[in-house]
Amino acid sequence: MKTIMLAVGISQYASDEIPDLTVCHADAAAMVAAVRELAPGGFAELVLLNDQATKAKIEDGVAWLAQNAAPGDQAIFYYSGHGASFDDDSGDEADRREEFLCPYDCGVSAGIGTFIRDDEIKQWLAAVSAKTERVVCIFDSCHSGSANMAPGTGAVAKEVPPEVVRRIIGDDRPPPTAKSIGASVANQILLAGCQDYEQSFILPGDSTSLFTAALIEALARPEVATVQDWFEAARDAVEEKIDLAGIQQHPNIIDGSSGEWALR
Repeated sequence: MKTIMLAVGISQYASDEIPDLTVCHADAAAMVAAVRELAPGGFAELVLLNDQATKAKIEDGVAWLAQNAAPGDQAIFYYSGHGASFDDDSGDEADRREEFLCPYDCGVSAGIGTFIRDDEIKQWLAAVSAKTERVVCIFDSCHSGSANMAPGTGAVAKEVPPEVVRRIIGDDRPPPTAKSIGASVANQILLAGCQDYEQSFILPGDSTSLFTAALIEALARPEVATVQDWFEAARDAVEEKIDLAGIQQHPNIIDGSSGEWALR
């Protein structure tokens, strides 16, 4: 089984309105190195860091995944950076909020198109799923919330503040889409750093984000044999740390597989 991996890490943003982060570029590099060690049948990578990770280049990167994937391969899309959310008027979100990933150039121009909407990601990934039955998405970013730092903890949330999102989007709205609310996608597994209503954090002094660090540590454990094991080990590690850190972050899995997916 060959592994093809697109890794995106954005610590610096082009717009002055988007607060920079500290370790997301290091997250992407560290995750690629950890996954490469476990790729039994070959490994191909495309890494986009900071100003390389524009919306257009991320879309091209997902197309690269599709072009290089073959039946039986494992395709991985990893993202570490800001997330954002906005009130959803289209009726296609169960929580009435639209979730975004934030490319390097988000906020440079106005409108909702400056972000990467979850609907867009699903459309882009459809071409990857058409090539291989094993697609893993790992998103270490916030999905909603209201602050850039957890009060009194020093932990930094990977989220564009809602007032900034509202200012950038203005009166723009996404086009209506037809999709099953809350449904998994066949042959895709999503590992998310937090629930849709939570934030993903970088703890004070850490060289990688909390969820990414837990995923990398879990890969070093030989008993972690499947993607599902990988998530469970990382989730447990995160949940052991959140009480001490004084934050709320509960990783989430949306599993569209038909069984266990081997990692090794």
